[in-house]
Amino acid sequence: MVGQVNGKAIYAQTVFDPIEEQLQALGGQLPEEAFRQRAAELILGRLDEIVSNALLLGQAQRDLTKQEQMALRQILQDKRQELIRRHGRGSLAVAEAQLLADTGKTLDQTLEEYRQTILISRYLSRKLMPRIHVTRSDIQRYYRDHFDEYNPPAQRVIRLIRVADAQQAQQVQQRLEAGEPFADVAADPINQFRPSEGGRMEVTGDQPLAFEPLNRAVAQLLEGQSAGPIQTPGQPEAFWFILVEQLDRPPGQPLEQVQRQIEETLRRQQFEALSRQYQQRLYAEGSYTPREQMAQTLLQIAMSRYAAAQQSP
Repeated sequence: MVGQVNGKAIYAQTVFDPIEEQLQALGGQLPEEAFRQRAAELILGRLDEIVSNALLLGQAQRDLTKQEQMALRQILQDKRQELIRRHGRGSLAVAEAQLLADTGKTLDQTLEEYRQTILISRYLSRKLMPRIHVTRSDIQRYYRDHFDEYNPPAQRVIRLIRVADAQQAQQVQQRLEAGEPFADVAADPINQFRPSEGGRMEVTGDQPLAFEPLNRAVAQLLEGQSAGPIQTPGQPEAFWFILVEQLDRPPGQPLEQVQRQIEETLRRQQFEALSRQYQQRLYAEGSYTPREQMAQTLLQIAMSRYAAAQQSP
């Protein structure tokens, strides 16, 4: 026993069980001081979880009415029969052995975890759900803030040709109109933009380039279409030609299609935030052995039990 919460004992093995494999592995990998620091972090995390759940469970149990207590007993009885059928094909002894082999827990331990989960979930829902409120404006704001998530940007492979003057632009235009492939012209030395790559670029979105006239062309062209010559601001002597070689535009999801999903997301976020706030208040007001005192005792045990693994031959 390393401490108590609400008058109930906290045992060292209860803390170590879920993190034991991590501690064993770290003990074999880390030098002593590094292990001490990492073990302290794991132990404090487990203590916070144990104390918070115990404080919540105490509140949840006190909140039950007699009728709810009877209903909970029936739920647990049904769950017990289900576990025996599923893991033991009707045999209690087989179910006990199978659960222990599969999960490391007895039937009673499994049922106790299930009972605690039901109690805490029901209590938090009753306590916090009335305080959750999601407005239409909240949904619209979330959609705007996550617009790319619901409307993935287009992916394109484009080719660009840049020439220095109107005469060269006319030459390029004549070659393209005569049927010469855009990629071949873009690979010609007349092109001042990546001729060695045939002017090829992979771009994302409808505004991928530095010049707005080129972006307007990108957004308007379908796959296989080209445009030019295009002059760009600040470059009066530069003329561009552009080809959209490949275009992949994933279908978007309008707000009307995803508003229920967004509402559920926002409700879940509010619930989680309120739950954390409530648990912090319980933690501040609860009765339990100081966590630093428990953590120090547990760290000493961890150092003697697990850190020694790194010294083994």
